[in-house]
Amino acid sequence: MIIGVATWFFPRSKKGYKYYNPKFIWALYWVLATATIGRFFTEVLAGYQVDGTLLVMAFWASVLQMVSLGFIFLQLWDRVRSKGSNIREQLGESF
Repeated sequence: MIIGVATWFFPRSKKGYKYYNPKFIWALYWVLATATIGRFFTEVLAGYQVDGTLLVMAFWASVLQMVSLGFIFLQLWDRVRSKGSNIREQLGESF
């Protein structure tokens, strides 16, 4: 939900910003959602089963979550980072 708010709430990146790709972020969202659901079910099932294989699967699902969140963060960095007034003044804006 926070990722959706960040893409909706914060201003769009300038045209030609090379690090933002809407198709890539859409794919990352689904990778993150799938990894989260997979991790949830494997950890719940690992509570009922003595075998540690499910915990290993949950670990790799969590790694996939972190990697996809890192890429999403990089994709949204230009939108989220604070653009100070000194930068806007250099570009000719007045307050």
